[in-house]
Amino acid sequence: MHFLTACLTLLTVYWYSFSWTFPLFLIGVIFCPQFTRIGGYVGNYTHWKFVFCVVYAVGAMATLGVSLYYSAVQWMSIVNHGCKDWVFVDDCSHKHVFTAIFFSFNALLLLGAAIIVAILFFNFRLQIGDYIEKFLVQERDIEDVMKAARNGKLKEKRTAAYELAAMAASGDDNKFRIVAEDGLDVLLSLALSSDDSTQEHAVEAIEELLIIPSIQDNFVEMGGVKTLTALLRSENSKVMQEAASALYTIVSESDEHNEHKGSNQSAVVADHGIDDLAYASNQGTIYCQRTVASIFLELAFNRDIRAQLASRNIPAQAMTHLCRSNDPETQRYALQTLELLAIESSDMICAQEELLDILLELPLKTMDEKLYLIAGKILLYYAENKDTCKQLVENPSLKESLTIFARTQNAVLQKVVAKVIFCTTEHKGIKSKAKQIRLDKVLGYIRDNAADREAWDMADQGLQAMNCDDDNLSTLPTLSTLEKLNKMGSKEQFGSKTSLGSDVKPSGSSSD
Repeated sequence: MHFLTACLTLLTVYWYSFSWTFPLFLIGVIFCPQFTRIGGYVGNYTHWKFVFCVVYAVGAMATLGVSLYYSAVQWMSIVNHGCKDWVFVDDCSHKHVFTAIFFSFNALLLLGAAIIVAILFFNFRLQIGDYIEKFLVQERDIEDVMKAARNGKLKEKRTAAYELAAMAASGDDNKFRIVAEDGLDVLLSLALSSDDSTQEHAVEAIEELLIIPSIQDNFVEMGGVKTLTALLRSENSKVMQEAASALYTIVSESDEHNEHKGSNQSAVVADHGIDDLAYASNQGTIYCQRTVASIFLELAFNRDIRAQLASRNIPAQAMTHLCRSNDPETQRYALQTLELLAIESSDMICAQEELLDILLELPLKTMDEKLYLIAGKILLYYAENKDTCKQLVENPSLKESLTIFARTQNAVLQKVVAKVIFCTTEHKGIKSKAKQIRLDKVLGYIRDNAADREAWDMADQGLQAMNCDDDNLSTLPTLSTLEKLNKMGSKEQFGSKTSLGSDVKPSGSSSD
């Protein structure tokens, strides 16, 4: 319509009005926001919608004023002429009459356009959520909801659970109102309902309530954690997932002033909590497994709980299973947990035979160097134990995995690899196997491509330990791995070729 009016201005007396009506039409076509039912406002200039409304409204009103003026002038000329005997000449010519009618119609059209743009300006300020909150989120009185949740039928309880979840998510005031009406007891009862939907909404509401530290402490004191851990064995994957999320909220409370944090975490592992978490780590969805892995990691940071976890085999088995996950975050949380548990009990970690294969297969399945470093540190515990060190060198993936670790150019990881290989030289049978699979090649690569001086020195001394006579090695005193590395020579003697046994038998040293 605006394009037609812009073209028709060329047929009027004021043909030059085309110079402003056509640009106004172009502004409307190019910059007008486009709305779709699915995507909302889309287009390249959607973010300029308020500027468009102002500019177009001003332009439309200015053009409207000009159109009214031209229309008035032409109508006055026609009236003064009189158009006697309906003869259309002079000021009453067809062109003048058309001009008067056209600009009158154009003025009405521009007035309508300006009104529509003004309406759009106010509509743009409204969000979809404003209507949802005003017309759809109509909460009932909390007392009525609680009454339905306690004494209602199955359908009424399901509706009440949904409304409680919606209320808990809408603000802190509602959270405290729910708790004041004994809402925690009601929600725990609904969470154990035989109806899956009721369970889901009840656990969602509990998760929202636990965001408030004071409510969380009250929930733990009343034994609500037992209900959440029990729900980890639910056949409904969503209920299991929501329960895991609620438990993570409890264990991850980071408020430094929360004196109950330790007791809250202890409540999670009390009774059958560890067993329930382990069950969820095996049966849960990918998201649930990630949440469970993060729960174990948070618990492992607590010294007392870490000792409790390390005293049992179930947590390590659960983390070993999670290390097989295809989710990098889950793998990282599980490996970090195992690394912390190894601080308490390295024997417990070494007892996980499947874990050794997982650690050595890790660099063959992922390129995440952060995972490499954690895996390498855990491999050290296997290397320092004689029995597991033998299993380590017999693994067909050992050399390839250590080579990948060494090629990362990460100084810490290179030193970890050098230390792992050095541990294989401490026992005669294991050392011969290490020579057979050519682990010295890995040390050679580290020495030739060391990320720092210390990595070079450790690789160099490791090569000497690998190549020296077993008789010389046997004369070394019983020391820890780190002490033996320190006795390999002063770090100031860069490039030293002193043999491993030179500290004990200088006369028996040999250089290769």
